[in-house]
Amino acid sequence: KQLIRELKLKIPQVAITTDVMVGFPGETEEQHQISLAFVEEMEFAGLHVFKYSPRTGTKAASFENQVPPEVKEERSKEMIALGRRLKKKFAQRFLGQKLDVLVEQQTKDGLWEGHSPNYLKVCFAAPKDDLRGKILPVKLVEYTEDFILGEVKL
Repeated sequence: KQLIRELKLKIPQVAITTDVMVGFPGETEEQHQISLAFVEEMEFAGLHVFKYSPRTGTKAASFENQVPPEVKEERSKEMIALGRRLKKKFAQRFLGQKLDVLVEQQTKDGLWEGHSPNYLKVCFAAPKDDLRGKILPVKLVEYTEDFILGEVKL
């Protein structure tokens, strides 16, 4: 916790993400709630959530207190929903600002797509010139679940 707090103080725009496993054998509802609270407190910019699945030959596969699949599914859904809320909260902090975006590709809809230094996925309209590999200042104007819509003036 302390390291993450210090990092965010020194680099306010930093995007810290994490992987979260739910449903490891023996995980109680109380432990799951503690994990949710920790993730919320740390305000991660993104989560990769996965459910524990037993692998033949591993010690954990033979542990007692395997978490039932329906409980793992519910816990996964809760954590994913929290991750979406935190991702949105992080991204919305930058609306109205100009960030440099490394242009990666043109989408099938004709928008250009790239990422900011803090790994925000940004899409914007621009002339059809090949912009791949260029770094452009893009004003972030609208959050969507898949990307942030931006405006660029070339």
